[in-house]
Amino acid sequence: MLDGTMGSSAARRGVAVMVVAVALAVARPAMPAATQETVATGTPVTGAAAICAAVTAGTLATPGTADDHDHGDESVPTDPGAVVLAPFDLVYIDAMAARDAGTATIGRLIADRATDARVRDLGQTLAAGGEANVAALGAWREAWYPAAPAPDDLQLVQLVDEAEAGAGAAADGGMGGGDPAVPEDDLLTLCTATDGFDSVALEIVMARIVTDVALAAIAFGRAERVELLGFARSRGESGEEELARIAVLATGIVVGTPPV
Repeated sequence: MLDGTMGSSAARRGVAVMVVAVALAVARPAMPAATQETVATGTPVTGAAAICAAVTAGTLATPGTADDHDHGDESVPTDPGAVVLAPFDLVYIDAMAARDAGTATIGRLIADRATDARVRDLGQTLAAGGEANVAALGAWREAWYPAAPAPDDLQLVQLVDEAEAGAGAAADGGMGGGDPAVPEDDLLTLCTATDGFDSVALEIVMARIVTDVALAAIAFGRAERVELLGFARSRGESGEEELARIAVLATGIVVGTPPV
């Protein structure tokens, strides 16, 4: 919940995260180091093999995000004192549209590569939900800010850093190697995972949901439009429920289980 029960919700979320972390620590084998690549704008892809090939080649693109909007004069150095601040609602819309686009890509990869049928189903849910959220957020953006350029990247980074810090994660702005819509680090980890893919996938998904719940809490306290307040409340509550389900699922994951 995102109101007076925030404390108890945070406690429940902490228990869920702890359960998942313990389960994943047991199930997850050693991972090969992923080679860092720069992901650039290119041709959108969907299948697991195509996604991994595009990530490795640096050609993966995710449409329908804030990067589709004009960033204005990008020749101006990113100086906090020179940034023209966009309204919070616009920053949250663009940040979440980018994150949800990235989550949809991760979901498609999980749906294709997971061993356990329940994890594959989770991937399909993430992909469908992410795409639906991007569409809804895009419609609000067009209705409320039809001519607005994309907020300065500094605002997006600061917002996600605040959420990550509040969730106890390392603050990196959720940029995933430079673009939150193409979470390079997570995708490279999933593309190079061999044994224990399902455990790795659940750990990545859990971390993203925790940050999304923290972002929802911030938005619920700052958003002005009632639609975004409802969206934030829903994201917070559904995220906490999803964390609880993943905690149960993670305890049942067995490395190397044949596809069901």
